[in-house]
Parts: sequence; C-alpha cells; structure tokens
Amino acid sequence: MEVATSDLMLPLLEKNLGIGFVPEKLAKPLLAEKKLVQIPFNYNIPSRSIQIISDKKRGRSLTADTFYKFCINKIDK
Repeated sequence: MEVATSDLMLPLLEKNLGIGFVPEKLAKPLLAEKKLVQIPFNYNIPSRSIQIISDKKRGRSLTADTFYKFCINKIDK
C-alpha cells in the first residue's frame, strides 16, 4: 500500500501490513511498546543536497522565502 505521509504508514505497520521506512522519532513510541520491530541493516544513507534557484528580478512568496531562510539556517549550523 502507498500512503502520503510517514505518520499514515505507522497504523499499517502496526497491523502487520508490510514493512516501511519511517523516521526513528516517529517509530520510537511503538518500538518501546513492542508494537513494531526494527530491522537493522548495514547501509549508509547517501548524503543529499538542496539546490535553490531564484530569479533576482522577481520576489519570493512568503512560503518560498520561509523555506529559503530555513535552509540557510540549517546550513550555517
């Protein structure tokens, strides 16, 4: 089955309807309650990058500007 978000995947996983890849932060409570089982694997997740292209002649929308500032702050830290 395909779901739109990780939090929608958790109920499917709880009901044993397959396996899934979700952020550990979301799965921790269910792992602690033994409702989910973590499958360990030896694989390094490749690093990713975000490229931002903008037109200096046009302004950014509030959403685009907020996302831009979020990305810049994460890179600086």
